[in-house]
Amino acid sequence: MEDGFIKILSELDSSANFMDESKIYSNICDMTKDDDSFEAKSERLAFTFIEGVGSSDKFYQPIIGYKNENNEHYKYPSSADINKEILSYWTKRSSETKNNTMKARYTGLVLDFSDKKCFKMAATHIESLIKICEIGSEIDKVSKITRAYKVSRSIRDCKLQAKIIGVATQLESRIFQNDINYIGFCFKLLVIDNKRNNEVSDEKIQALVAFQEKKLLRFHEMLDHRRCKLVGVELATYYRRCDKNDKAKEIAKTVGDCYEKSCHGEQHPMKIATILQYAYDIYKEFDLTDRCKEVSKKILSNGHCVTENMQTVSTRTEISNDDMEDILKTITDGGIESALSNVTTFLPKKDEVKKQVKKLAQTTPMLYLVDRSFYSYGGRMEYKLGGLENDMENNITHQLSTNMSIDSFLLRKIFESMQSRYNFSAKTLCDFIFSSNLFKDYQKHIINKGFDAFLNKDYIVAIHLLIPQIETVIREFIKLYKGDVLKSNRHDGFQLRTMDDLIRDDIFKQHFGIDIVFYFRTILTDQVGWNLRNNVCHGISEKFDNCHADRIVHIFLILSFKTKGLSNG
Repeated sequence: MEDGFIKILSELDSSANFMDESKIYSNICDMTKDDDSFEAKSERLAFTFIEGVGSSDKFYQPIIGYKNENNEHYKYPSSADINKEILSYWTKRSSETKNNTMKARYTGLVLDFSDKKCFKMAATHIESLIKICEIGSEIDKVSKITRAYKVSRSIRDCKLQAKIIGVATQLESRIFQNDINYIGFCFKLLVIDNKRNNEVSDEKIQALVAFQEKKLLRFHEMLDHRRCKLVGVELATYYRRCDKNDKAKEIAKTVGDCYEKSCHGEQHPMKIATILQYAYDIYKEFDLTDRCKEVSKKILSNGHCVTENMQTVSTRTEISNDDMEDILKTITDGGIESALSNVTTFLPKKDEVKKQVKKLAQTTPMLYLVDRSFYSYGGRMEYKLGGLENDMENNITHQLSTNMSIDSFLLRKIFESMQSRYNFSAKTLCDFIFSSNLFKDYQKHIINKGFDAFLNKDYIVAIHLLIPQIETVIREFIKLYKGDVLKSNRHDGFQLRTMDDLIRDDIFKQHFGIDIVFYFRTILTDQVGWNLRNNVCHGISEKFDNCHADRIVHIFLILSFKTKGLSNG
């Protein structure tokens, strides 16, 4: 070890005042830039970890963590950097230093990364954290006293637990003196997260509950719906746990009312829609049905304003005439039957769309880290899209929806090219479709009318006629393989399974493959996708056009082509 390192370590060890870990790390690094000794490396490593972030079971976590292009996790520092020799060094240092910040760090790292759990080490760790939190009102001390409480519970030391409870409430009180709008942490730590409540007295719990209610009323008066929700949901959860459901609903009403009143004077319809959605979610969580109905009316009333305030976003795709001609010639050559067969290969690959989403997440990471809300043409929020970590499937579906909106012109060009070369009719399409035994004679009249409307550019009629026939065909396919097409209903009878149930059936998946299942669900039944089947059933058809009709006809071609040769036996 170099003399400078020994000197700074001695100065830090002798300091009884609270010192931020980042300052300790900075001092150590400044004096050990060129020191590669084991001791210097161990000290730098000890203060490189950060505290209490995320949901990991370890309190000390890497400062950097990400996945590389090969989907491999990279973390720095890594637990792999810590060996028995380093743990022994930290143990020795914890008994040498008088600096409580350093003592807490050394003992905490040993507790987190050692296979053996030591009661004495845990007690020393807790005592160090208590001393750090007994003075000052720094907000970052909340994570330290929370850590102390959790460790004390793990070793079941009642005396230490009682001491921590006192220090925690005093710390919260000091923070409130500096910031009267502080949410607080003691109610969650000592009441909500502590389900047994063995070490917290009834008197203390009631005091915390009363203080929580006081904060709720204050935030409600301020119309601070964010803080009102944070405080109120914890309070309502506590009352519900105590079987005081009426009280829980009363609290939920207060929170929801704060959201609703926050809309008064708000000019932006999209913001109003978001706020009302939060109110609805609160009411729904606590079974306030009447309130849900009232908020639903407000959301519906605000919907047309949302639509009017939406902005059109355009995208441009360019393809040369020569390339377009080559594509169309390749697909449409060989006669109409060959052309109709070829167009069934015009399919998206789920794995390719997934790769696209991951690539987009690398170029625009912020877009895929936060939740995004999507609204219908009527102005209601249809769904929320989460980040990639928790909502990959829906992100893939959403991306395919976007892709189809962009590349639909190509499918349209293919149909126009076939019409120009072969002048085919509705009967031509029907002859191709009904070459599969899956389609029944009683369907021919309706399907023919649907294709006729399609060729005459009456797309709304075509879509309404054809989509129910797709559901019938998929049901016939499941029956063909002895699958179940019924499910029980509430009247002790049976009803037909929905189209989405049928598409997700293992029988359908095994025959058609994951790409077709993905494609069909995105177009027909997934709310994150186009959801055409359900929109037809709900009478939502004002935006249907040739792009949607082309995909429906495409689905017919795929169903027929993939089931040619199947026997009813």
